[in-house]
Amino acid sequence: MTAHKNGQWCKKILGKIHYFGGWDAPDGALDRYLAVAADLHAGRPANTSPSSGSVTVAGIFNEYLADREADVRETRRDLDQVTEGGIGAATFNRYRRAGAIVADVLGAQTDADDLKPADFARLRNRLKANYRPETMANYTNAIKTVFRWAYEDAELLTNAPRFGNNFAVKSLKRSLRQSREQGRKRLFTPEQIHKLLAVGTPLDRACILLAINCGFGATDCGDLEEAHIDRDLMLIDMPRPKTMVPRICPVWQETLDAIDEAQADRPTPTNPRDADKLLLSPTGRPLTSAGEVRRGDRGEIKAVVHYDDVFQRFLVLCRMAEIDRPKGWGFRVFRTTFATIGKRSGNSDAVKVIMGHADGEMLEHYVEEEDYTALRAVSDHVYRWLYDK
Repeated sequence: MTAHKNGQWCKKILGKIHYFGGWDAPDGALDRYLAVAADLHAGRPANTSPSSGSVTVAGIFNEYLADREADVRETRRDLDQVTEGGIGAATFNRYRRAGAIVADVLGAQTDADDLKPADFARLRNRLKANYRPETMANYTNAIKTVFRWAYEDAELLTNAPRFGNNFAVKSLKRSLRQSREQGRKRLFTPEQIHKLLAVGTPLDRACILLAINCGFGATDCGDLEEAHIDRDLMLIDMPRPKTMVPRICPVWQETLDAIDEAQADRPTPTNPRDADKLLLSPTGRPLTSAGEVRRGDRGEIKAVVHYDDVFQRFLVLCRMAEIDRPKGWGFRVFRTTFATIGKRSGNSDAVKVIMGHADGEMLEHYVEEEDYTALRAVSDHVYRWLYDK
């Protein structure tokens, strides 16, 4: 047998890896292997009882994380993985944190095959006590994904997981609806935006104007290149990095001026691969990172760290401008504000094209207009709202 980096003894048999228990109990792992070896090598289902062939709660999550390790997109440049099942840093970390929650509530060494609906109800109560509905729904989906994978794909579980009726996202619909209604109130006012622009550096102003002009997020600001900008047509044509859905946005002169001003202070990139990025942090690194993988002594992933200089600078700006930032407000509120004000122009479809949410047919319809009239109407509406013109 081999010591797998997920903390268990394993052996590859007929092309499939089987697990037999933790490193701390090699004799028990050997006994479990010997009990099923004949069946496994013959290609027959192992005739084991839960006590001899069980896998722990921690073991399931460790194995799932190890299985997805190769899929983690360490940089935004790994766009080919978007269509091959790759996952980002935030998603990987969500599964890791979900595993920690499950282990804390149910016990890391609990036999996963013995879990009952009552156990998942305890999990639901812990999530409900500590997280808002959107986060609770994300963790619920992550937990169910891992357990289903353990049963259907990895065949680590003998029995299908029994979640019960309460451990379901549909049971959260009312709370989610109420939370989203509150979220719609998360809008900057023109006065607040101008205060932030007044105290910001050229880099800050460029990011803020890209956000309220085009609905950009922090990663979008960091990925922007000169090749994305058509200065003659006053357009930014930049696909969304996660989905590669085209995104076209009429850009204001104020936004272009802010980008040019930031360019004047742009440091030398610390990595040559970032040479085409228009906006860099003062240290010369990208404004955001999709994930820096940190590994343990045995090479296993301990965390995937995402850094976001735009968000950190945004927090400083709010303090400098004396803006009372409600809990949960981040740089993405600019994107929410753009979407909300843009839809008041009366053309929600054009807003979707600008934000990269349009399907192929809708996109084709709007980009066939040589002057991008509908897109410019949305952009002009937001401009008048911001500058009171």
